[in-house]
Parts: sequence; C-alpha cells; structure tokens
Amino acid sequence: MVELINHYLHIDESVFSNCLNSSENVLYVYYPRECKLLITPVSNEFFKNIHKCNGTFLKQKNTKGVRVFQIANILLDNEISLVDRSLSYEADALTSILTVKFN
Repeated sequence: MVELINHYLHIDESVFSNCLNSSENVLYVYYPRECKLLITPVSNEFFKNIHKCNGTFLKQKNTKGVRVFQIANILLDNEISLVDRSLSYEADALTSILTVKFN
C-alpha cells in the first residue's frame, strides 16, 4: 500500500522490501504530464542515466516498517491535491522501480 498522509508519501513495508530492495537511500523523479512519481534504490545506475532525478532518504515511521518521505514540494509545485488518500501504484520488483500515480 502507498498513501499520501500530511504531505508525506507512506510506503508499506512489503512494497519497500520487495520493490525497493529495502534500500532507504532512493532516487526519485516526478513527471507532471503523466502525474507519476518514480522511485528506485540509489544503486539503480540505469535509472540515474535516463532520468534527471533527485535523491532522498526513506525514514522508518513505525515498527510495522512503513517508510516515509516528504513530498510537499512536488504536490505544491504541480498543483496536486493535498488531501490524504491511498494512491495507486505499480511495484516492479524486476527493475526495482516503484511508480506512484497521482491522478
């Protein structure tokens, strides 16, 4: 499960461990035309080469292993609703890319 809560992206432990290989250091890029946020472990060299991305650290929120990072700047810059909600996503374990959709 991936959720938006108080301007933070919350990533469930199962998605974190299966798709992001439990990597707390990640790269991300937002594509406004597609309303998609792509997230991958910092070790993904292919991702670094094809995307103009930023890095961040996923913080552990609770003992259930939920990881979070603040995305208020992405939400505000792209006029995305700030309402707390579950978000649709695709977790590709083969490429280690988590795609979060905001539409």
